[in-house]
Amino acid sequence: MLTLHISQAGVETTNYERNNHPFPIIRKRFQVVWLLSQQYSREQAAIIADVSLSSVKNYIKIYNSKGVEGPVRVEIQRPCERFGGASVDAESSVRATSSPQQQRGS
Repeated sequence: MLTLHISQAGVETTNYERNNHPFPIIRKRFQVVWLLSQQYSREQAAIIADVSLSSVKNYIKIYNSKGVEGPVRVEIQRPCERFGGASVDAESSVRATSSPQQQRGS
Protein backbone atom coordinates (compact mmCIF):
# COMPACT_ATOMS: atom_id res chain seq x y z
CA MET A 1 0.00 0.00 0.00
CA LEU A 2 1.25 3.46 -0.93
CA THR A 3 1.77 5.56 2.22
CA LEU A 4 2.76 9.22 2.58
CA HIS A 5 6.01 9.68 4.50
CA ILE A 6 6.09 13.20 5.96
CA SER A 7 7.84 14.82 8.90
CA GLN A 8 6.40 17.47 11.20
CA ALA A 9 8.50 20.06 9.36
CA GLY A 10 7.04 18.78 6.09
CA VAL A 11 3.52 19.17 7.47
CA GLU A 12 4.27 22.77 8.44
CA THR A 13 5.76 23.55 5.03
CA THR A 14 2.87 21.98 3.11
CA ASN A 15 0.37 23.85 5.28
CA TYR A 16 2.09 27.14 4.44
CA GLU A 17 2.54 26.41 0.72
CA ARG A 18 -1.05 25.21 0.19
CA ASN A 19 -2.20 28.72 1.05
CA ASN A 20 0.67 30.89 -0.15
CA HIS A 21 2.39 29.43 -3.21
CA PRO A 22 1.95 31.77 -6.22
CA PHE A 23 0.84 28.97 -8.59
CA PRO A 24 -2.62 27.40 -8.14
CA ILE A 25 -1.55 23.95 -9.40
CA ILE A 26 1.27 23.85 -6.86
CA ARG A 27 -1.06 25.02 -4.07
CA LYS A 28 -3.41 22.17 -5.02
CA ARG A 29 -0.61 19.59 -4.82
CA PHE A 30 0.42 20.87 -1.39
CA GLN A 31 -3.21 20.84 -0.30
CA VAL A 32 -3.50 17.16 -1.18
CA VAL A 33 -0.31 16.29 0.69
CA TRP A 34 -1.42 18.34 3.70
CA LEU A 35 -4.88 16.71 3.74
CA LEU A 36 -3.27 13.27 3.69
CA SER A 37 -0.98 14.31 6.56
CA GLN A 38 -4.11 15.25 8.51
CA GLN A 39 -5.46 11.69 8.14
CA TYR A 40 -7.93 12.40 5.34
CA SER A 41 -8.35 9.41 3.04
CA ARG A 42 -7.10 9.55 -0.54
CA GLU A 43 -10.69 9.66 -1.73
CA GLN A 44 -11.54 12.57 0.59
CA ALA A 45 -8.41 14.48 -0.45
CA ALA A 46 -9.27 13.96 -4.13
CA ILE A 47 -12.79 15.30 -3.63
CA ILE A 48 -11.72 18.30 -1.53
CA ALA A 49 -8.89 19.27 -3.93
CA ASP A 50 -10.98 18.46 -7.02
CA VAL A 51 -8.39 16.10 -8.51
CA SER A 52 -8.52 12.47 -9.59
CA LEU A 53 -7.57 9.61 -7.30
CA SER A 54 -4.68 8.79 -9.64
CA SER A 55 -3.39 12.37 -9.18
CA VAL A 56 -3.48 11.90 -5.40
CA LYS A 57 -1.45 8.71 -5.75
CA ASN A 58 0.98 10.49 -8.06
CA TYR A 59 1.40 13.35 -5.55
CA ILE A 60 2.20 10.80 -2.82
CA LYS A 61 4.88 9.21 -5.00
CA ILE A 62 6.33 12.61 -5.89
CA TYR A 63 6.40 13.76 -2.26
CA ASN A 64 7.90 10.51 -1.02
CA SER A 65 10.69 10.61 -3.59
CA LYS A 66 11.53 14.34 -3.54
CA GLY A 67 10.12 15.72 -0.28
CA VAL A 68 8.76 19.26 -0.12
CA GLU A 69 10.57 20.16 -3.36
CA GLY A 70 8.64 17.49 -5.28
CA PRO A 71 5.25 19.22 -5.59
CA VAL A 72 6.96 22.33 -7.01
CA ARG A 73 8.17 20.41 -10.08
CA VAL A 74 6.00 20.76 -13.18
CA GLU A 75 6.16 17.91 -15.68
CA ILE A 76 5.81 18.92 -19.32
CA GLN A 77 4.33 16.23 -21.57
CA ARG A 78 6.27 17.20 -24.69
CA PRO A 79 9.80 18.48 -25.18
CA CYS A 80 10.10 22.17 -24.50
CA GLU A 81 12.99 23.95 -26.21
CA ARG A 82 12.80 26.96 -23.92
CA PHE A 83 13.67 24.90 -20.84
CA GLY A 84 15.69 22.18 -22.55
CA GLY A 85 13.87 19.23 -21.04
CA ALA A 86 10.70 17.61 -19.83
CA SER A 87 10.66 19.00 -16.28
CA VAL A 88 11.04 22.46 -14.78
CA ASP A 89 10.31 23.97 -11.42
CA ALA A 90 7.69 26.69 -11.33
CA GLU A 91 9.90 29.42 -9.86
CA SER A 92 12.63 28.96 -12.47
CA SER A 93 10.14 29.17 -15.31
CA VAL A 94 8.75 32.46 -14.00
CA ARG A 95 12.22 33.94 -13.59
CA ALA A 96 13.13 32.78 -17.12
CA THR A 97 10.06 34.34 -18.73
CA SER A 98 9.76 37.60 -16.78
CA SER A 99 11.57 40.79 -17.66
CA PRO A 100 14.24 42.22 -15.34
CA GLN A 101 11.78 44.96 -14.35
CA GLN A 102 9.17 42.35 -13.34
CA GLN A 103 11.80 40.47 -11.34
CA ARG A 104 12.67 43.65 -9.38
CA GLY A 105 9.00 44.34 -8.76
CA SER A 106 8.91 47.53 -10.86
